[in-house]
Amino acid sequence: MLELRQDLRMTQELRMTPQLQMAIKLLQLSRLELESLVQKELTENPVLEEAPEPTDDEPQTSEVDGVTATPPAETPPTPPSADPEPVPASPDNMDFEKVLEQYETFRPPPTPSVAAPEDVPQFENQAGAEDSLADHLMWQLQMSAFSFEERLVATELIGAIDDNGYLQADGLATACNAVGVNEAFAEQVLAQIQALDPLGVGARNLRECLLIQALVLLPDDELVHRVVDLHLDKLVGRSALHLQESLKISDAEMRRVMEAISSLDPKPGRGFSSSPAEYVVPDVFVEMRNGEWVVSLNENGLPKLRVSDYYKRVLHQNKNADTREFLRNKVRSAVWLVRSIYQRQATMKKVTEAIFRFQRDFLERGPKYLRPLVLRDVALEVGMHESTISRVTTQKFVQTPQGLFELKYFFGARIQSERGEDLSAQAVRERIQTLIDKEDPRHPLSDQAIVVVLKGKNIKIARRTVAKYRGQLGLLSSSERTKVI
Repeated sequence: MLELRQDLRMTQELRMTPQLQMAIKLLQLSRLELESLVQKELTENPVLEEAPEPTDDEPQTSEVDGVTATPPAETPPTPPSADPEPVPASPDNMDFEKVLEQYETFRPPPTPSVAAPEDVPQFENQAGAEDSLADHLMWQLQMSAFSFEERLVATELIGAIDDNGYLQADGLATACNAVGVNEAFAEQVLAQIQALDPLGVGARNLRECLLIQALVLLPDDELVHRVVDLHLDKLVGRSALHLQESLKISDAEMRRVMEAISSLDPKPGRGFSSSPAEYVVPDVFVEMRNGEWVVSLNENGLPKLRVSDYYKRVLHQNKNADTREFLRNKVRSAVWLVRSIYQRQATMKKVTEAIFRFQRDFLERGPKYLRPLVLRDVALEVGMHESTISRVTTQKFVQTPQGLFELKYFFGARIQSERGEDLSAQAVRERIQTLIDKEDPRHPLSDQAIVVVLKGKNIKIARRTVAKYRGQLGLLSSSERTKVI
C-alpha cells in the first residue's frame, strides 16, 4: 500500500563552494591564461579595478619572505593561508557587510614585481610574426611571369604545400581537378614552383627535394647527383660502406659526397612560420642571493587588482534594492577573485621552495644531479594534497641558473644504483646522452654496451629501459648512428 510520509534525515556531503571552485580554477591556469582571465574580469566587473603603481608619497613596501607587504597600521592585517584548499567557505546568505569588513582587514598585498634577468627575452625586443611559406611563395608568384591559367594551377599547388615545404600526396590531382587541366600541364607549373625560393619547395619526397637543390647548388657534381637520385637510402649506417665499394671511390671522395649531401636542407619550408612565435615567460625565479637560494614570483605584466572605493561608497549610499543587490554580487565576486589570485601566487611560491629544497644539487651542479621526486614527497613537505601539487606544477615555468624549465621537469621515477643510492630517470637520461655524445662515430655504443658502462658507474638498468630512454631523447640506434668516414 502506497502512502505519503514525512521523514527528517541528517546527512553529510561534500560540496565545493564557489570560492573553492575559483581557487582551484586559478591554480591550474598558465600565466597567459591568468592574465587573460584578469583582463576579462576587469572588463566585465565594474567594481574591480587595477591598482595604480605606488608613488614616492605613498608608504613604501617591504619584502618579507618573498611577499611585498605594506607597513602595518595599528592593527596589522591577518594574511590568509597559502594553501587554496582550505579556503573559508561562506553560505549564500552570508552577511555582506562582513564580506567588506574582511576585505578591508585582509587587503591582500601584491607579491613583489621581480625584475626579469637579462637572459629572459623581453616581448618589446621581439620581432613581429614572419610571413608564412605560402605567403612567401604567393609573393614570388605575383612577381613571376606566369600566365593566367598557370597562376590558377600554381595557387592550388601552393595551397597543398605543407609547412616543411613538401607537396601533399594528392596535391597535383587536386589542382588538376580544381582548374580543369591535364596532369602534364600541372607538372610543368610544379616545376616552375620548385624553381622558386626556398630551393626544394614543392617536392613530393626527400629524394626529389635534395636532387632539386643539388642540381642548382652543385651543378657540376655528377657523383652527388647520382648518389642522391639512386642511392640516398644507402647513406645511413654501415650501408655506406657497401655503397662506397660499389661506387669504387676513395674514403676522401666518399667523405666529400656525404658532406655535400649533408649541406642540403631536407625541410626547406621550416624557415618560415605559419603562426606567430610564442615565448615562455617564467612564473618563478630562483637565484642565489647572499649565499642562499631565493624563490621570487614574477609579477611583471600581471595587473594588481582591488575593489573600487567609489563603488563601495555607492553601495552604502544607494537606496535602490536592485542596484544594491547588483553591486553586492559584483563586490563579492571581486573579493573572491583577489583572494584567490593571492592564494594562487602564495601556493606556487611555497611549492617551488619545497621542490628546490629537494633539488638543491640541480641548482648547483646541473641536470645530472636531479634527485628522484614524486608528487607525494612535495605534498607531505608543504601539507597539501597531491592533486594541488599537480595543478601548481602544470604549465608553470621556473627560471634557474641552469635554464628555463617547467616545474614538472623536476619530478621523476626512482632508479636505484648498486650502492643503494636513488637516481632520477632524468639524471640517467642525461648520462646516456653524454655517453652517446662522446662515443666513437665509427663504433657507436649499442644499448647493451650502454648498460655495461652504466653498471660500471653503479647504475643498474635494463637494456629495454636504455632503449626507451634513448627513444625519448630522440637518438637513433647504434646501427643508424654509425659513420664510416
